[in-house]
Amino acid sequence: MRRRITGLTLVEMLVVIVLTALTATLVMQGIGQGLGLFQRVSADQGQIYRELICRLWIQQTLSTAVANIGERDEFIGESSTLQLKTFRPLLGSEGIATGIAWNIRPDRGLDYQEGEQHVAVTVLPALLRFEYQDAEAKWHPRWPADDSHALPERVRLVFDDGDNLEICLLYTSPSPRDRTRYRMPSSA
Repeated sequence: MRRRITGLTLVEMLVVIVLTALTATLVMQGIGQGLGLFQRVSADQGQIYRELICRLWIQQTLSTAVANIGERDEFIGESSTLQLKTFRPLLGSEGIATGIAWNIRPDRGLDYQEGEQHVAVTVLPALLRFEYQDAEAKWHPRWPADDSHALPERVRLVFDDGDNLEICLLYTSPSPRDRTRYRMPSSA
């Protein structure tokens, strides 16, 4: 009697190898697409996080800006520079009026200056400028726009492609001569 040897034939073995290779290829493509998506999301998340931090830092320094008193201008705004005194500087102690500046540098983006210290905050599009809104809702390329010593109502960054990024509303303690004109917002 002849014994029959059981096992896989050569054709069956080739079919198993081809199916295993196809499965491995599909799994590797799925992993590659998943890693590519993860890298894109991580890069976008990092950029969004940097923009959010930049926005919060600008809001922090502008929210406690000191109004212009008398002949001294404590708040001076140009299209590429914003100089002010604030009670909430990023590097110094809170509660002390500190002179700071936000500068738009074509080579470095947005730059924060406090005394002699400079911090490159974020890289922004090179075609960028500050604008300042008065009480009549008109935007100006510099501040003070007239002989007023009041703070602007709003400050915004304008990209030259037409997109506006409004930075923050300025509700600050007014100077004594402007108390009737300005009031603090309700905390509704």
